[in-house]
Amino acid sequence: MWNLNFEIPEQKDQVNDNRDLRPKMIGRWLENLPRANIGVMAKQIYTLLVESNALKLPPSERSKLLQQLYDPIDYILKAMEKHYIGLSLPFPEKNQKIALLTQSLLQEMIIAHKSIVFDSLHDEKPSKNRLQLATVMQNHMAFNNRLLLCLHLTYSAIPKEFWREQCLILQYAEQLSITDLAVFGNSSPWSVI
Repeated sequence: MWNLNFEIPEQKDQVNDNRDLRPKMIGRWLENLPRANIGVMAKQIYTLLVESNALKLPPSERSKLLQQLYDPIDYILKAMEKHYIGLSLPFPEKNQKIALLTQSLLQEMIIAHKSIVFDSLHDEKPSKNRLQLATVMQNHMAFNNRLLLCLHLTYSAIPKEFWREQCLILQYAEQLSITDLAVFGNSSPWSVI
């Protein structure tokens, strides 16, 4: 059995006072987000990600949540890029905060994908969900790549476990023989696995 040794937050069982994470409720919640105010929208989605990453969720439920967040996250990231791409350093304080929020959003998406991969280790037959796992791993790597680009463009330090975790994901994908699977309909137009 594999030991990926990922850094993910401690996850607790859901309690009644937590947000309703059913797809229908999240869909309604997303519809009511203030799309005209990117900062507020980004902070609300970031809060949702932090809360959901701290909960024990079945991989299928977490995966459905992430599927619903891909388009809003992409919308937010594209809108925030103009506040730090191509600017001379040092950034004004507002632009620094926007770059940090971008990095934080990407890191929370990465944590969510790592959680699904980590939970798959305890699945007795991970090979039965090969395509789903390949999609999750591809999206994990795509968000890692976006984070790496953001860090590069803002002259920020790379997290200390970044490359080790990338290699572990790829090794696990190779062990499951899913590196040759074509992955479509995800957060990236190409597969990186």
